[in-house]
Amino acid sequence: MTATMTAAFRKTLCAAALASGLMAAPALAESPALTFALGTNSNGSVEGLLGWRGAPLFYGFQPIVAASLSNRGEGWVGGGLAYTLRAQQQPFFARVALMPGLYRQGSGRDLGGVVEFRSSLEVGIQMRGGGELGLGIAHRSNAGIYSYNPGINTLYLGYSIALN
Repeated sequence: MTATMTAAFRKTLCAAALASGLMAAPALAESPALTFALGTNSNGSVEGLLGWRGAPLFYGFQPIVAASLSNRGEGWVGGGLAYTLRAQQQPFFARVALMPGLYRQGSGRDLGGVVEFRSSLEVGIQMRGGGELGLGIAHRSNAGIYSYNPGINTLYLGYSIALN
C-alpha cells in the first residue's frame, strides 16, 4: 500500500468516525467484552483475532487489547482505545479502534518493522442475548516510522461476548 493510500485510509477513517459521532446519540454505557474475529488480509492470509475490551475509562473510550495470527505465521499483539457509537434504542453500532503493537512477519508480508499500528472500523448489530455481530476492516502499518511502509488490510467478521 502506498503512502498516499495509507494517508487516504486514515483520513477516511477519521471522517467516518466524526460523521457518525455527529449523527448518533451519545454512546450508551459499554460492557467489557471478549471478541473473536476471522478474516482475510490483503496478503491473502486467513487471520484470526482474539481481543478484550474493558469498561469505559473516560468519555466512552474503552481500553482494548488484541492478538492476531494468520495461517502464514503473521502475528500481531497490541493495545489501545476503542470507541463505540450506538443510536438510541437501536441495536446497531459503529466502533473505531486504534492500537499500537508488535508484529511478527512469519512467512507473510514484510511491513517494514516490528512496531505496527492497527486502526479499525467495524459496524454491527447487538444480538438479543447481549452478544454483538460485526463486520469490519482493519489496517496495519508502521505509520511511516520506518522507511518501508507497505501496510496490510484485513476484512473480518467478528463476534463479541459481553463479560458482565
